[in-house]
Amino acid sequence: MLGYEFVLSGLFYHYLAHPALSLNSGLREVNLVFWLTSLIPALMISLASTRNFDKYLEFAGIFTGQSGRKLSLWRLVLFSNLSLGLGLFAIWAAVAAVTTYLTGLALAEHFIIIGVILSFYLFLLLLSEVFVVVSPYTTKIGLLLVFIIIAYAVFPLIFSGILGIYGIAPHSPLGYFGYMFDPWHRNTLTDARVAAVNLLLCIAPIVVVLGRYRNVINARQQMMQTSS
Repeated sequence: MLGYEFVLSGLFYHYLAHPALSLNSGLREVNLVFWLTSLIPALMISLASTRNFDKYLEFAGIFTGQSGRKLSLWRLVLFSNLSLGLGLFAIWAAVAAVTTYLTGLALAEHFIIIGVILSFYLFLLLLSEVFVVVSPYTTKIGLLLVFIIIAYAVFPLIFSGILGIYGIAPHSPLGYFGYMFDPWHRNTLTDARVAAVNLLLCIAPIVVVLGRYRNVINARQQMMQTSS
C-alpha cells in the first residue's frame, strides 16, 4: 500500500505542482483524481486479504492455547478484517492529507470529504464482514448483500432524477464521487447529512458482526471446556 502510494505520488507530482493550474479549479480536480486512484489498493488489498470465519476460530484457539487467557472481543476485533481495512484507509487518508497540504488546497474542505468517504468505506467494509461471519450459516446472505449494495449505489441516483432533488444523489457512493468535483453545489450541511446517514446504516451491520464475534469466543471456550 505504501509503495503504491509512493509511486502514484511521483506520477501525479508534475500535475499537482504545475504552476499553470489554478488553486481553485484544476489543481483541486487533479488532487481528487489522485485521491480516488490511490484509494483503489485499499479496497483491493482489503478484499484479497479477507480472513474467513474458520480463520477466526483458528485464531481464537491459538490465542487461548498459547496464552491460557480468555480471548477478549477487542483482541478478536484487532485480528479481524475490519482492522485491516481501517488500517489501509488510514494510510490512504494520511497520504491524501499530505498532498492536500503540500498543494496549498483548503484543508478543512478536504478533511470533510475524507470523513464522508470514510463513512461510505466503513459501511461497505462492514457489509463484507457480515458476509464473512454469516455465510457459514446461510448461503443466501450473499444475494441479500449484493442487493443491498446495488440499492445503496443506485437508488439515490434514481430518486434524485425522479424527484429533481440534487441533494439526494450524494447519498450514493457513485453520486458522491461526482458531487466531490462540483464545488458549486458542495456544502457542509450535505456532507454532514450523508455521513450521518452512512453511520446510521452502519449500526445494524456492527450489531451483527459483534454478535458473531462473541459467538466465536463462546464456541472456542466451550471447545476448551469439553477438551479439558
